[in-house]
Amino acid sequence: MQSGLNLTFIINAFNPQNIDCAKIIAQLGYTDQASVDAALRLSAQQRVVSDDDRHHYIVQKQITENSLSYIFSPFINAVLNYKTIYIAAKVALVEQVYPYYLQLDALELQRQQSIDEMHLGFDLLPADFHADEVEVYALCKALLDPKTQCIYMFAEQGLALEIQQQLQDWAQIEIRHITPQLIEHDYSDINFKQLFWKVKSDESAALCKKIAYANAQWLSQQIQVDLPKAEHLIDDLLYSEHIFEKLSVFGEFTETILKHHRLSTSSAVL
Repeated sequence: MQSGLNLTFIINAFNPQNIDCAKIIAQLGYTDQASVDAALRLSAQQRVVSDDDRHHYIVQKQITENSLSYIFSPFINAVLNYKTIYIAAKVALVEQVYPYYLQLDALELQRQQSIDEMHLGFDLLPADFHADEVEVYALCKALLDPKTQCIYMFAEQGLALEIQQQLQDWAQIEIRHITPQLIEHDYSDINFKQLFWKVKSDESAALCKKIAYANAQWLSQQIQVDLPKAEHLIDDLLYSEHIFEKLSVFGEFTETILKHHRLSTSSAVL
């Protein structure tokens, strides 16, 4: 059954005219399509996932101010002890918000160590990646990972159901389409550094309520509870400082990784 699993099939599931196949192949770390196709089939054959070593992918097709809540989704999932890889384009909003919590330049270093120790991995693509290219790359990346169990695709429109089912059958994974809950908010008065503190300003409290509401949809599917319970759980995480603690520890982790990288680079130059 895996014989149908190839890059052309995946690209054709989207808008091929918007996708630079060579760019996708290069970003995946391959030199030609035949190698990608072979790796996709091999990964499907090797997919034996134990309960304590499965990977969940969260893919955000586009990041806008009214979908900013989802850049915190991987931290919510990691706090709940799911090994989570987040894939999105490294757009201006990401570069503005994430540095409050972590070292952006460290995210591409020691990714496997980050997943193993922090339950977090980030794959931030160049900002020139078209929205469809983000989805194609992310889907390929997840399918190439033999430990993938589930992929959450945050996008206005999901895959055609027949194509989604074929991919799930071939690759032995779950693909879940999540329609983003677009939320209007004025971020001008938000202190992102203090957003997840236990004691919150009125502005932070209002934003956290929206973050909990937006993320409840996918989390309710993951832990199989109704939407109000999922929203309440996220709200608890935001107020009990679990998210804040995760961000703090992960921020220290990225600082250490980046420091070691710079020291090793300096030593190599000398």
